[in-house]
Parts: sequence; structure tokens; C-alpha cells
Amino acid sequence: MGMVEVYHRQTGKPGTGRPPLWTPRRICLTSGIPAPKLSVQGPCFQPQAGDWGASVVPAAIGRHGTALTGRTAARESHGLRLTERVHCIIGAGRLSSALAAALAAGGSRLLAIGLSPGTPADPTAGPPRLPTAGAVRLALSCGEPLVIWLAVPDDAVAGVAREVAAVLVSEHPLPAGQDILVAHTSGLHPLGLLEPVVAAGARAACLHPLQSFAPDRDEAALRDVPVAVTADDPETLALGEQLATALGGRPFPLEDGAKPLYHLAAVIASNLFVALQAQAGDLLQAATGGTLEEAVERLRPLVTTTLANVHAHGPAHALTGPVARGDVGTVRAHLSLLADRSPRYADAYRALSLEAVAVAAPQLDDETVRALHELLAVPPQRPEEGR
Repeated sequence: MGMVEVYHRQTGKPGTGRPPLWTPRRICLTSGIPAPKLSVQGPCFQPQAGDWGASVVPAAIGRHGTALTGRTAARESHGLRLTERVHCIIGAGRLSSALAAALAAGGSRLLAIGLSPGTPADPTAGPPRLPTAGAVRLALSCGEPLVIWLAVPDDAVAGVAREVAAVLVSEHPLPAGQDILVAHTSGLHPLGLLEPVVAAGARAACLHPLQSFAPDRDEAALRDVPVAVTADDPETLALGEQLATALGGRPFPLEDGAKPLYHLAAVIASNLFVALQAQAGDLLQAATGGTLEEAVERLRPLVTTTLANVHAHGPAHALTGPVARGDVGTVRAHLSLLADRSPRYADAYRALSLEAVAVAAPQLDDETVRALHELLAVPPQRPEEGR
């Protein structure tokens, strides 16, 4: 199988009452290069409601314009609804899976997933998993309003944007009236990385879900999740907010220049929290025996209750423990225990305890605060061994 057959939507003639038409077209699975349009036309079809909602169907070379089996006729369009935008996701990680699941759950059509070099393609999957250029060409060939998601690692955004822009340039002139939005999902990088696609005729935005994602595909992973939306103009910002809402999220605007600080906050709240749980689990395992997994599970009620208290009452009222009580002797004993471990344990304990002192200071006397600061001060630099 070397081709997929896609159906290019064409509007009916005004005033005739005729429904829109779809023109069959074949796309090379490996290169994404379109073959000449076929001559047979048929009524506008909508994909069956299914796992992915893709409007792409594998086709043998010998099939010329045959109708899509089992498809149902679509309603005639009256204005552009958000679900009438088709989608292409570049990336095959956790966020890509969450996006795909949320799009399917919301009734949107995902036409293709673009893969990074070296990742095995699967053109028979639903939707087809193709090299990036092929996935973008396939999505463009339908001629409908399109969202291209760049759900790739931060360091890959610029290169993928250039690759997408090259496809857009090669396809000029784009189908008349086709509205293309390219959205990257990096919480750190600015819109400027998408300048190549803007120069090629697309709009640009950034949508970053303030959430971490599990490896499994979950259509609810974006539900009620805050989504930071960044765009250069009000119309594109509004579209980005509509997309975030359609995914089940809660959009909020984020200025382009504020993204690095926003991303830092997210990393501390999520990624470094996980690292801290790894340290806590390691220490508890050393104290109680068993496996690391058992130690983490034993900590779970404490962790979940602490987070619930932070969210319900704020950090100042949720803080408990030796620093909040001003127990200088307990803090000294902890530092003594950590002296036999890798220095990074004591470094983390000192840094976070100083933050706890800042939170608890209004409730402590000046002498206790001074004693804690002196005890937690960073000692003279040590050799890097054991880090």
C-alpha cells in the first residue's frame, strides 16, 4: 500500500441548494506528495464517529474515486464551527496522545500525526503516522481550516517550525480561503520561533496545558486543565482560547515575554516536586526497608493531604513541621543525618528549609528566625564528588 486517499472539500454553488462536494485525492504515504486530483466527485461525507474521527482512508492504487464505504452524509455547513477545523499533530509523546484523545472526544477530525526522524511510520494507523512533511501535506490536501500542533520537545520547536514552513511554501498557492493555524505547545519558547510559518501564510499561537501527562492515552487528561494561550493579535488569541475550551481546558492569556517565568514556576511545581518525592522515598526506604515503590506509597497520604491543605488554605496556613514550630534542634539533627549522604540531599534540605523559614517567619520570634538562618546557611564549597 503506497497511497492514502483523502477527500478535498469544495463548497457547493451558492443558491443552488447543492451540498458541498468532496474531491478524492491520493497522497504518497512516505513523502506526502499529492498525486493529481481525481475527476470523480461525490456528496460531502463525514467520517464515522470513532476513536480518532479521521477523514483519511487507505486506498489501493486501482480505486478511482469510489465512495467512502460506510460514511454518512454530513450536514450542510452554516458558518465555521470549531469542530469543522481539521487537525494535524506533530509529535508522538505524552502530550500528543492527550491532544489526540481530547480532539477525538470533542468530535474533531485528526488527519495525521507527524513523526520525528527515525521514528517508525505507520501509514495504516488511524490516523496515519507519517514523517512530518508527509503528515502536513496530507492535512493540507483536504483544503479545510487546519490546526497544526507542534507537540514536540522544547529544543525541537524551531526546527519543526522550519520544516512545516517549507511544506507550506511548497504548497503555494494554498487552497482559497484555507485558514491555517500553527500552534506550538512549549511553555518556555516565544512565538518568534513560529515566524517561518507566519511568513508562509499561517497564523501562529502557543497553547500550553499547565499539566503533566501519564504515558497512557486519556481523553480526560486535559479536562478542566488551565491552558496558557499566547498570540500576537486578538483574533488569533480568541481562536486559541476556543481551541483550549474545545479540548476541555480552561484558557487564560499569557504574554509572550512572561513565558520563561511562567515555565519556571511550572517546573518547580511539577518536575522538581517529583524529584523531591524521589529523595523522600529514598530516605523512607532506608528507614523502613522494602522497595522504593512501597516507600512512595507510604508517603502518599501525607503528600496528598499536604497538597489539599495548600490549595484549601494557602502555603502559610498549610506549613507544618520543625521550621513552622521553630524547632532549631530538630533541624540540626536532620542536617547531621544528611552529612553521610550525597551533598545534594543537604543542599535541597537547606534551600527548601530557608523557603519554609520565609513562609513561617511572621509566626516566629526574631531570635528563632536568626538561629534557623545561621543553621541553614550554605557551608563553604565542597568537592563535587558524590553529586
